[in-house]
Amino acid sequence: MDAPVCGECVKYVPDLRHCVAGYCLPKNRYTYYYGNVCGDFVARTRENLKRILNEKGVLYCFECKEAILSDDKLDLHNNHIVAGDVYVTEDLIKELCCAD
Repeated sequence: MDAPVCGECVKYVPDLRHCVAGYCLPKNRYTYYYGNVCGDFVARTRENLKRILNEKGVLYCFECKEAILSDDKLDLHNNHIVAGDVYVTEDLIKELCCAD
């Protein structure tokens, strides 16, 4: 079995545009999906994702680009990059188009 990486942690928040980069909540810094894990690592298991879904009411699948609102829908995203938060940078906000 391969060693775990940052992106497999529930405390890793993927960047909306580039999920191979993201934000580490405990370390309060930008990091990379394949980075070495720290002492705050908590595996992104179905049980942990289900707990986050129950707390927040929504998860996001970065591969399908859609919200997950129920346990049943979570089952459809096995082996996908799913997170309870999305990291949005100022650059992304500037790139968004506004409706008049």
